[in-house]
Amino acid sequence: MHLIACGQIKRALLCVALAGTTVFGAARDGDLLRGPGFLPDLQTHLNRANDNLKVNDFQGAMAQSDAILLNSDVKVYFDLATAPAYKQAQLREIFFDGADMWAPVIQNTVRFIETDRRSDADVVVGFRGNVQGYAAQVGGHATWRRIVRKLDDGSYDVEFKANISIRTVAPNGQAMNVAQMRHISAHEIGHILGLNDSDQIGDVMGPLVLNRPATKVSSRELDSLRKLRNEAMDIRRRSLSGWVLGFDRYTL
Repeated sequence: MHLIACGQIKRALLCVALAGTTVFGAARDGDLLRGPGFLPDLQTHLNRANDNLKVNDFQGAMAQSDAILLNSDVKVYFDLATAPAYKQAQLREIFFDGADMWAPVIQNTVRFIETDRRSDADVVVGFRGNVQGYAAQVGGHATWRRIVRKLDDGSYDVEFKANISIRTVAPNGQAMNVAQMRHISAHEIGHILGLNDSDQIGDVMGPLVLNRPATKVSSRELDSLRKLRNEAMDIRRRSLSGWVLGFDRYTL
């Protein structure tokens, strides 16, 4: 059985830049049991946010939580230079269909919208015939970074950038079909939203069995993402409340 499995997270010093790849491998049903959890960098942002709260640095706590929650509008630029013109609309639709698979959790809070300016993009998506990983051909690859900076005036700046590559041709020369590319798209979007890989076949964040791609996000995966976002939103609410109360005391 051929499958595409995701894994290999790489951390870079202070920028908390990470990468996830979709590697080709093989497995049998029942072999893979681990469900998705938070990515290590997202847990780091949660820990830092709680640390900020403990010392009444409410703006810092909000910035750390905002790095997790992302902007309400995430701008996406499609790099389709190598894609035939007649397929470009379909490839865009595949990506947005992958994003819609996470709608039960992110609906009304995160919206992926297209921009025609690469310089304005939060996420750059490329569809490639061949996607190369660290040591092998892979089905998909994503890199991302979340950076929280404290500025000289005491305020905070949050930066989020990501790149996603999605494979369009399998190593045997056959074209990847819509369902396979939709699974890969949803998987890599799951990474940039904050989820780690799952070892469970059938999970979007798990391996892609080429003849049985996932068609929806499992309840376990939705619960993991919901838990992450609820924790970040709770920190943000407490930070905002603390900041407002502190401001009122200062101005009375």
